[in-house]
Amino acid sequence: MSGMSKESRLAKNLNRWADDFRWSRFNDAATMMVPSLRAPFLAAGRRRGPDFRIADLEMGGLSMDADEEHALVQVQVEWYTMRETFMRSTLIEQEWKYLDGEWMLVRERHAGGEPL
Repeated sequence: MSGMSKESRLAKNLNRWADDFRWSRFNDAATMMVPSLRAPFLAAGRRRGPDFRIADLEMGGLSMDADEEHALVQVQVEWYTMRETFMRSTLIEQEWKYLDGEWMLVRERHAGGEPL
């Protein structure tokens, strides 16, 4: 990744995080988060349990500061549980920072819809 631009590195991490989250690979997704977010994120995954399914996940609304050290992205998640098979929708806002040569998720907040 040494020849990649910061923007390309961000896109790679966003796509990797989305793929890991989409397929419930929460441990892998957590590696792209600052340490203070990992335990609560993993606990939330355990709380949702094995019946939790993501039907669709879209990332959009990306904005990056001028020096490409800070980015905001919105994540739209369509999900359901196997027990309650109706679709739910959640909007998450994420803040990513370029730390020590790598983009890391530093903050995540519920921005709309059904809480995960």
